[in-house]
Amino acid sequence: MLKLVAPAVASSLAKVINCSIINSTCPAQLKLARVTLIYKQGSKSDLDNYRPISVLPVISNILEKHVCKHFIAFLTNQDLLYKCQSGFRANHSCETILVKITDEWLEVMDKGLFTGVVMIDLRKAFDVVDHKLLLKKFQVYGLNTNSLKWFQSYLSGRYQKVCVDGTLSEPLGIHFGVPQGSILGPALFLLFINDLPLVLKNNIGIYADDSTLYTSAPTLAEVEEKIRPDIDAVSMWAKENKMKMHPAKTKYSIILTRQKIANSAKQSLDLSVDGMQLTKVESERVSGVYIDSHLTWNKHIDTLRRKLLQRIAILSRARKYIPAKYRLLLYNASIKPLFTYCCTVRSNCSQTNLDELFKLQKRCAGLILDSPRDARSYDNFQKLKGLPVDQLFKLNKIGLLKKVIDGRARNT
Repeated sequence: MLKLVAPAVASSLAKVINCSIINSTCPAQLKLARVTLIYKQGSKSDLDNYRPISVLPVISNILEKHVCKHFIAFLTNQDLLYKCQSGFRANHSCETILVKITDEWLEVMDKGLFTGVVMIDLRKAFDVVDHKLLLKKFQVYGLNTNSLKWFQSYLSGRYQKVCVDGTLSEPLGIHFGVPQGSILGPALFLLFINDLPLVLKNNIGIYADDSTLYTSAPTLAEVEEKIRPDIDAVSMWAKENKMKMHPAKTKYSIILTRQKIANSAKQSLDLSVDGMQLTKVESERVSGVYIDSHLTWNKHIDTLRRKLLQRIAILSRARKYIPAKYRLLLYNASIKPLFTYCCTVRSNCSQTNLDELFKLQKRCAGLILDSPRDARSYDNFQKLKGLPVDQLFKLNKIGLLKKVIDGRARNT
């Protein structure tokens, strides 16, 4: 609607935005959020099993987008952001950080070294950001007085109303956390967590609040000795920044070949947070991709296969009611992204895994075209102007390489 009426309201909105910036004041009307709770899983009586979806006035997006653009540009031009932070930044993505860390693990695996990986979980990270600490960090990073005043105004005096069964609650003040559902909130969190790597001696890959700490050594005893101080440092950093590590959700894995780990006398690491022992896992989800301890991608492909079967079943039912061109749209919108998401990271999976994915891809092509089961898959892909899954992976890998060469992909 705003786009439709832009010729009539653009000048007025520009005046409001400029007035807000000049006077270092964020309008109070833009700081009231409507929150809807979305059930995830588990007991419905447990509030932790609900995801709060916060919606702010649409006009606030225009102001926040303008401020966010210049704020990120300032941090980027001054080279203030940690180089391995891939969240909410141009030329960065889940794919770039995953390619970087998994390539490093594969390289040390080829050398016969052990890699200890700790997947750090900060409890409710976005919701517990302390505003006073955040403003102090703004000052340290060199924001001028007017900018500090605007951000102070933006963070203060915020309210939210919770909507349940169509009924709104009374407004409740928000005194902690970056504004959920906002454009500027993620950028503020990037700056808040930006100094975490400074307390560490080993490598860490970060996507927003998902932090993956890792180090390599010839023996597991050495890995344990190297990584334990960093876990303590992260825990101390969290406490100093009024956050808290989640020991039950912070897990670790050992990356190495099956033969090397089988011949090792030590099979696990003695790691803990606040006296609670960390759990060792054979595979764990990192930025939407399941990474297993041998980098075979079997767990991820198996999970992906189950998701694909569910969506292919929807496509199968829909083919009775919609023509082929709309089935193709459905495939491109809900099924193809599952094939291509971070596919360059797992493109070195086994031929067996590729064959499993190719069978599902052929099934999709047959459903879209209503072709018989014995039809040649090559002909179906030609009609749909698509590529088999192995070639699709290669194409995406070439595309990422081109982005790296052109400077449009970082951290890889």
